Amino acid sequence: MTHKNPFFYPSHPIIDEMIDDFFGNAFGNTKAVNKYPFDTRLMFKLGRAHFVVRQYEKAQIWLSKSAEQGYLDAQYNLAELYRFRWGKGITPDNEEALRWYRKAAADGHIYAQFELAVIYQIGR
Repeated sequence: MTHKNPFFYPSHPIIDEMIDDFFGNAFGNTKAVNKYPFDTRLMFKLGRAHFVVRQYEKAQIWLSKSAEQGYLDAQYNLAELYRFRWGKGITPDNEEALRWYRKAAADGHIYAQFELAVIYQIGR
């Protein structure tokens, strides 16, 4: 499996191999999610893997599945996805972002709490 190197330009064979290993393992989580359909951590990791390679629509699907089941990091990352409008195909939705920040913050996610404070401070 060869992935376009999203981090380093120009590409380097050793780094490319490391990235292939990482993403190969991360995308392998699809099989694990099928085997363990209620493992929110696996769903989150699969969503993050799609996010890192800029497949934002797929990231949104997996992060949503994990977030809806209460996984805090997925809730925070989904809020970020909505707030900062990453990529094509993601509809900007500040209200949805705020909803997910609030859910994560209420359960103690420190970054979500910080982002809510920033939002309240600047009024957006």
